[in-house]
Amino acid sequence: MARKLALVLVAALATLTTASVAQGSHPNTLTVGEPSPSCPSPGYQRIGDAIEAAAPGDTIAICPGTYAEGAGTPGTSVLTIRKDLTLRGAGADQVTIEPRSVGEKRIAADSPDLRDGLGVIVAVISGKNNPSR
Repeated sequence: MARKLALVLVAALATLTTASVAQGSHPNTLTVGEPSPSCPSPGYQRIGDAIEAAAPGDTIAICPGTYAEGAGTPGTSVLTIRKDLTLRGAGADQVTIEPRSVGEKRIAADSPDLRDGLGVIVAVISGKNNPSR
C-alpha cells in the first residue's frame, strides 16, 4: 500500500513539474500589424486581441502603424493588461495607439478616477494590489 502511494505521489509531482516547465520555460512572441515588408507575418491586426491571446511571460511585438483599439466610448479603456507581458513596439515615432473613433475619441469619464484604469489609453492593472480584478 505504501509503495503504491509513493508511486502515485511521484507520478503527480512529475506531472506538475512538467506542466509548470511547459507553461513557463518557452514564452512566445505574438506579432501585431498589417502585413508589409517590415512586418512579414503578423498573427494579429489588433493589439487587444494579442493581449487576450497571450500567456503570462509572452512578448507582444507591435509593427509600425496606428492602432485604433478599445470600445471608444467614455468610461472605457483602450487596452487593459492584467498579466505579465512584454510589449515591444517598432519605436515611439512609428507606433500610435488611440481609441476607436467614437464620441470624438473621448474615453475619459465625466469624473475620472486615476486609479480605476478606465478612460485611459493603456491600463496596466496588477492583481497584487487589487485582488478583486
